[in-house]
Amino acid sequence: MPPQTGIAIVVPRRLMAEATEDVIPRHGQVLPGASVPLARLLAAHLCHLADALETATPAQVGDLVPATLALCRAIVRSARGQSAACQVHEAGGGRAELELEVRRYIDAHLVTVDLAGLIQWFGLSRRSLYRLLADTGGVETFIRERRLAHALRVLAESRRRPKLARPAHDCGFADAQVFSRAFKRRYGLSPMRVEPGSAPIAAASESGLLGWLRDL
Repeated sequence: MPPQTGIAIVVPRRLMAEATEDVIPRHGQVLPGASVPLARLLAAHLCHLADALETATPAQVGDLVPATLALCRAIVRSARGQSAACQVHEAGGGRAELELEVRRYIDAHLVTVDLAGLIQWFGLSRRSLYRLLADTGGVETFIRERRLAHALRVLAESRRRPKLARPAHDCGFADAQVFSRAFKRRYGLSPMRVEPGSAPIAAASESGLLGWLRDL
């Protein structure tokens, strides 16, 4: 990451809990400004607050603290139900349920899904998201594997062999050659060698067969 500067505010949980009952389910949640307008308001407020505190009197600070705390509470309340991650937690679900939701979302948005989009949709931090899919090799690895598995099914179920660029684009790969190399590493054969109308198991080489079975 490039060098950055930032302003952080630390609020004791007990102060947040006085007005909100859903602080614990929001542990680790990221509130992106695009979906939570009040988050943009807080960001601007903190920038001005940092400047004001340099010259503010103790009395003025005493007035600023409750106003800032009220804004933080409002953001938490407004974010209720914003993300699928929170919905899972509030319903009493756990890690397994959340991981399943993330996997389903990736499969439903294979062409456009990326790390930033997952963070925004589920309201999870980058670290939490990576930890959730750690067993699959990480977020990018899992997305690539699902795209390749989908490509194998598409190629095997096609009535005729499409041009390489078509399945690459339809499965989320911007470059056809990158897709071809990744496919060959995964399944042991070029995507152009997958016979249209063939069963995926027959199309995949022995080295890629077990991997394909895991993708079912």
